[in-house]
Amino acid sequence: MSLKHILLAILPALSGIAAPQKAALPYEPQLKAFHDCAGEMSRVLYEANTALEAAADRQSADAAAPLVLAVHAENQRMATVGRELEQAGAGVTELYGKGKLRQALRHLPIGRYNELRDHLLSKGCHGSLSLYLALTNRHTQYSEAQIGAPLSEAQTATLSTVAELLELLRRNTDKQEWNTEEGFDAKLLALIDKAQPGIEGLQQSPAALMQFDALVIAARPSLQLLYERNFYERGDLEERLMRRPDNFFAALYSDYYRHTYFDRRAHHTNHPSISKLVRNRWEAAAPALAEFRQKYDLGKGDGRSPETAFSFPPHINRSNYVAFLNEFAQSVFGDDALYVQAPRIPQQNKFGKQVVRALAYGGRLPEPHLNEIHLINCYFYLPK
Repeated sequence: MSLKHILLAILPALSGIAAPQKAALPYEPQLKAFHDCAGEMSRVLYEANTALEAAADRQSADAAAPLVLAVHAENQRMATVGRELEQAGAGVTELYGKGKLRQALRHLPIGRYNELRDHLLSKGCHGSLSLYLALTNRHTQYSEAQIGAPLSEAQTATLSTVAELLELLRRNTDKQEWNTEEGFDAKLLALIDKAQPGIEGLQQSPAALMQFDALVIAARPSLQLLYERNFYERGDLEERLMRRPDNFFAALYSDYYRHTYFDRRAHHTNHPSISKLVRNRWEAAAPALAEFRQKYDLGKGDGRSPETAFSFPPHINRSNYVAFLNEFAQSVFGDDALYVQAPRIPQQNKFGKQVVRALAYGGRLPEPHLNEIHLINCYFYLPK
């Protein structure tokens, strides 16, 4: 279990609770328990970090495992205390102002713990299965027989294919070069499909998973670059990894990456073939759009440009417009709808009005330089 989002585990819902404005805190016992927990968490994290920093071989890695397990146990205890604080009516605002929340948490060396965790996972925990199971919080998932079993031929072959796949990725995601070898996307997908049948078998062996995680963590920079470069605008990669994820490689990207990809990637082109493709998809959706307009008042715009944007119905505001955008896309474009989130900075049209978008899949074209996924942008004026 990673501690990257430890505050969410400790205080699961406090951010949405209004802090009571009282001179005396009504939850002193729970607050004291929380501060005690924070102090103990700090202690066990420092002990674990010291042991992880010293882990340079299997023996020293084995020795660090119990200290990592103590971190998980203390994290669980803090989550329990956090829930008790919530139930007592604690709010984040008052906890920061009167409960000294920042003071309680500021000295927790969580960042260093995560750095050491990833470093050791990338090194295969120096062969220590006990440390691997502790770091990944899987120490109760496997029997002694599974822990002691050697890798099968199938597991070894799958790991070899994954290694070949990630090496292909590394060779084609140089930080300075955008060029890829001929057929890169086809080769990548072929290796994904070759490895896929054996991925489930890796789950039965902690030793296999330890090797798999080491390969993946070492490949993170390349995975990030592939995403940032929009999968080199190769439509087959976008389909299999972002639009219709159906494989283990796609699962290496979080839901956040998938939910924001097309909104972030959106680019426009005046190529006549793309314009025709998108126009035809709008026309095919006309009956569904007319039905949606009957249900909701969308104003006079046609939504096809920032200057002719739809208007939100009167009941939609800044707090709920994203849900409405996704409802619109699903109702009008069906399975072709693409999920969107609220943009950090809304787009402005040429009249200075802020607009946001619903997104849908517009199709692809056979030409190699046009075969990326083309997008349908459905513009709405940002509500007040």
